Amino acid sequence: MIEMAWIAVTLMYRRLVRQARSLRPWHIGLVLWAAAVAAAVRLDLMAALVAAVVVFVGLWMYEIYVLMTAGDDAFPGRFDKVLWLALLLVAPPVGLLLFRSYREAHWAADKPLIGEAARDFS
Repeated sequence: MIEMAWIAVTLMYRRLVRQARSLRPWHIGLVLWAAAVAAAVRLDLMAALVAAVVVFVGLWMYEIYVLMTAGDDAFPGRFDKVLWLALLLVAPPVGLLLFRSYREAHWAADKPLIGEAARDFS
């Protein structure tokens, strides 16, 4: 009888491990969201947090897109593009802020100035 119980426990454990390996990040997010709602956390605070995360992920993806579509001649060093990508992937908040400020500072020369644009239209 004990052997049958042990076999049942072993089978349940293997099934649990198999299911845990198939979890995706959005599964965990959904469980956390449900737990927060069940714990009566303020929904406006949760909605603001979710909106902030969505905006951050969108900006992060856009900056990676801009980085990957830029040519190698847009960077002064040989491995700058790879280093920026590594920084964006390893430390997303820091990488996003640093790359965005770098891009605004060094690639802003391509944008027309207000005075030049006004002279073109006159």
